[in-house]
Amino acid sequence: MLDAISAYIGKSAFCNMFLLEVLVSCLLEGT
Repeated sequence: MLDAISAYIGKSAFCNMFLLEVLVSCLLEGT
């Protein structure tokens, strides 16, 4: 299970970074 999750995170690292950037931007705009 953890191996599958790790593989998924590795494959979608770029996507996760993009989503994190969007989330941070939304939080900064919300303040």
